Amino acid sequence: MDPSLIVTPAQMLYRGLKQVGVTKQEQQRRFKESNVKEFRSHYGIHPNHAAAVWKDLFTTAIPSARVNEEEAYLQHFFWGLNFVRCKMSLKVRRSLFRWKGDINLMGTTMWFWNGKIAALVGQKMVWPTTFDTKFVYSIDGTMFRMNEPRDPDFQKNPEWFSHKHNCAGWNVQVVMHLWKQQCCHIQISKGKGNDMENLTISGLFDHLPDGCKGVIDGGYAESHPKLSGYNQFDTDLVKHFKARAKSRQETFNARLKIFDVLKHKFEYGKEKFPTCFSACAVLVQYMIEDTNPESANPLFDI
Repeated sequence: MDPSLIVTPAQMLYRGLKQVGVTKQEQQRRFKESNVKEFRSHYGIHPNHAAAVWKDLFTTAIPSARVNEEEAYLQHFFWGLNFVRCKMSLKVRRSLFRWKGDINLMGTTMWFWNGKIAALVGQKMVWPTTFDTKFVYSIDGTMFRMNEPRDPDFQKNPEWFSHKHNCAGWNVQVVMHLWKQQCCHIQISKGKGNDMENLTISGLFDHLPDGCKGVIDGGYAESHPKLSGYNQFDTDLVKHFKARAKSRQETFNARLKIFDVLKHKFEYGKEKFPTCFSACAVLVQYMIEDTNPESANPLFDI
């Protein structure tokens, strides 16, 4: 990586706030914690994490995620982060960043950077290769609303119908490692599919050896030798363990929805949802795996 492209967390904080109109003098008058809080309100993640994402985009071995040096515009990177964090129109975002250029360029650029961040899913979310305990994963499905997709044959295609939200949507399976700060896999499917169907598609069972199990909730009605949900014969200790595992899983799902692009009904077409969801999941992964006491935001241990 060209040394001139390196952006330190301090530089990321300063330049990110400057992009949204916070002057150098104003930043110097504040405590650092206040500046970081405002940075996160605009971009969703800590400056430390933003600096790590920026570096990885130029050093990753994944071709679809790698950014070329001639594409290294930090302002454009901030546009992409702000897009998933804050739900606002292009005109409002153009005003926020005081951009005087082509508004369509801003829109195209935001999708470019989020596509690159989303492609890091292949680097950040990996299945474990060692299995030291019986319980390895927790699994849960989370639902997201979206506008009714255009369809040449149906005014409302039942394939997209989410019974939870009573409208078109997505059903996403999230697989979390129980003993590491690691999201191992995401499986994005149409709203109609139930949790068990989508989990089967995810390939989880191919990555779990016999004798190991994933902890599930009541949404997975079918029994499977590699899944373990409520069991009346469990000891109190095992019941408590499973409850904490499911609660920890919900914590990860909740952090996804700090990004307004997922918190509200998705309005950008069914083709773009996987990009936005994957980008948000990658950003949350940076949060939970961080070990820096200043910026670490891990899930609780079971």
